[in-house]
Amino acid sequence: METSSFNEEQTLRDEQKVSPLEKVITACPNCAQKLRAPVKRGTLNLTCPTCKHLWLWFPTGIVREQIERIKAKIELAKTIPRQLSGSYTEEERVLNHYRFFGVDRHQFQFNRPLSSDKIDVWEAKYKVSLPLEYRSFLEQIGNGGAGPYYGILPLEKWDHGISFSEKDTLLKCPSQPCLLLEQYKNEESWGVEVVGEDWEEKYDQETWAPECGTITVCEFGCGGFFNLVLNGLLRGKICYIEGLNSPVFDPSPNFLAWYEGWLNFVLTGQSS
Repeated sequence: METSSFNEEQTLRDEQKVSPLEKVITACPNCAQKLRAPVKRGTLNLTCPTCKHLWLWFPTGIVREQIERIKAKIELAKTIPRQLSGSYTEEERVLNHYRFFGVDRHQFQFNRPLSSDKIDVWEAKYKVSLPLEYRSFLEQIGNGGAGPYYGILPLEKWDHGISFSEKDTLLKCPSQPCLLLEQYKNEESWGVEVVGEDWEEKYDQETWAPECGTITVCEFGCGGFFNLVLNGLLRGKICYIEGLNSPVFDPSPNFLAWYEGWLNFVLTGQSS
């Protein structure tokens, strides 16, 4: 079943071509059922008529436009003058600490983009497909580099900060179900809501971890990481994970929206 989801995602990329028609053929990422989606209505919540799977669908044109917009904003960000920290007020100092954190390190530069073939090899190895927005970033912008905090990690460092220590368990991590929730009834007992009363035992035995079904895309520091969800209803969203604290989801719908939100903060100095 896990392998088939990889093939279905490949089918989705192959067939999701924007055409002169008002609708394009797409495929359910869960069962590969074909269906038509209207191009001009933008991002949609689709429901598969066969398996009832729900997912957030983006026309490829929207992703392409966002990639180009991000490229332009990166060039603008390179031109922003930065004052010496001693010339800021206390309020400005705190704000600009996060605004320009890591810039001295990455200088708004990127590693070379990954080829589609190399990403296909990664997906086949881990039996999971990467969300279209993140894959497009790797292929068209770069395999890691400029980004929030310590920057975007290259794909080969996807396991940075992942809790599992055994190689075999780590190999299965990206394709395991992501059981995390966007909200919890009780933040202190969130693990019970996600896995059950024995969640700590499962964690100690490495049969489950908060990072299951995700990969690390960015290091926050102090033991915190931003992870990208690869499967389930929250596929494509960014989640902040710090040890066994309650995971926190970013409100952005996908990787590119999260990344562009950071760029907007850099450019304007105003957090959304």
